[in-house]
Amino acid sequence: MDETEQAEQTRRDLLDKMPAELMLARSRGEKVWSVEEFSKEFETLGFAAPLVAVRRKSDGEKGTLCFANEPRQYFGWQAHIQD
Repeated sequence: MDETEQAEQTRRDLLDKMPAELMLARSRGEKVWSVEEFSKEFETLGFAAPLVAVRRKSDGEKGTLCFANEPRQYFGWQAHIQD
């Protein structure tokens, strides 16, 4: 398996884990965004499910979020580290 195939398999494995990860995030009291809330707070820069690169509209900070489908919900905000 080459690097591309490994990366794709890792991405697929993450997709399968998102419903459980969302439940964990909620149980820890982490912020979870609906599609409407997400659209108000973030600009999408790119994505490879289940991750989305974003820019927070309030301050321009870039970061990533995870998302789960049915219904689509976003969680796990991680700010990008600036050099």
